[in-house]
This record gives sequence, C-alpha cells and structure tokens, in this order.
Amino acid sequence: MRLLKNSFIVSCQALEEEPLYGAKIMQKVMKAVLLGGADGIRTSQIENVKDFFELNQKAPLISLIKKLYVNSSVFITPTLAEMKELMQFDNQIIAIDATLRNRPAESLDEIVDFFHKNRKKNQYLLADCADYEDVENAIRLKFDYIAPTLRGYTETTQNRDNIENNYEFLRWMVKKARNTGVEVVAEGGFNEPQNVIDAFKIGAHSVVVGSMITRPHVITKFFVDKIRKEIG
Repeated sequence: MRLLKNSFIVSCQALEEEPLYGAKIMQKVMKAVLLGGADGIRTSQIENVKDFFELNQKAPLISLIKKLYVNSSVFITPTLAEMKELMQFDNQIIAIDATLRNRPAESLDEIVDFFHKNRKKNQYLLADCADYEDVENAIRLKFDYIAPTLRGYTETTQNRDNIENNYEFLRWMVKKARNTGVEVVAEGGFNEPQNVIDAFKIGAHSVVVGSMITRPHVITKFFVDKIRKEIG
C-alpha cells in the first residue's frame, strides 16, 4: 500500500536493551497509535512485521530489519538476506540504508536491482539517506520514496540535523525530487507537531515520528532535561 499525501506515520520500534522490547509489545503500541489517528506504521524486525499484519489494519507499513555486521556500520536492511526476508510479505514499503557507506555484503545497486526485478505489485522501496549524495543516488536508482532518516548518524553528517537552518536539507530534497516520481518522506528529528506541519508545508509527502511518541524513556528524558535546566 502506498503512502497517501500528507500521511502521518508513527515509528514503533524497541531495541533489545529497552524496556518495551519483547513479544507482542510493539503490536499493542501499533494498535494504540493507529487508534490515535496515525495513518501508518514504521517498524523493524520480522516478528513485528507479522504482528502488524495480524492487526488486519488497512494502513500502510514501512518495514525494515536492523542487523549489525562486524565489517560495516550499515544496519538498516543491510544485505540481500534481510531484503529477501521482508519481501515475503505483500503490501508494504521496505526501508533500506541508502547511504554511500561500505556495506557488509552486496552493493546498494545490487540490492535495489534485485528488488526491482522481484517486487510484488504492492511492494515499494524507501531510501534512508543522510547526505546530498545519498539522495541523488537514490533518485538515480529509482527508489519510490526517499527520507533523511540517517542525517546526523553518519561520519559526514555528524552534528547535523533536519531542523537546522529552517529545514534546509529537507527543502533541498523536495526540490531535488520534484518531477522525478520519487516522494519525500520527512523523518528524523521532527519531534514537535509544528515540525511536522512545517515539513508538510515545505512539500514532504509524508512525515514519520518515532521516539517522541513510542519511546517513554526518551519522552521522559526530554521533559526532565527541560525541567532541570529551568528549575534545577
């Protein structure tokens, strides 16, 4: 299922060391955010993908597999093996690290080529990008969606974010993708409702918010840090 224009997507994920990690927990979180009005879900790991489809919701899903390899810092759907696992499921958008960093196995071109040759009718591909070159390459590879998800998380984008300079990077992405058939999904640091509204006004097709909705320890720390800074 494709993302509709102005879709608000909530990312429901938990790392192994986090309190909300465990069987069926993310399924409950997904159900809760959909009840609250989310238009779709982004989630990681096969178990959570299965749990999403068990909900029988008519909502789009952005799926991925996070896996660390010793020879690479790329961990979002990093190899063809993870891509094949996700492609078992119909009706989804598969997210993949589309940065130009060294990968643990196959090249990005090879993985994307496999997807294009074997995709099912309702399967689409989303590029998680960090920098200008990533975006340009993803457009060249004919991804369906591009997102600045990894900005600030790579060596070339340290201490950068998607909000700085009046959303400079997002504005550039929207302009670059215009008339290419590739849609821009704003993700990464859009932590307040006004950020989401701004992203839509700039021209983002959809916006994803995660930690500030679905990770209680992150939300609590956000409040505590602001309180302690002012009150002590």
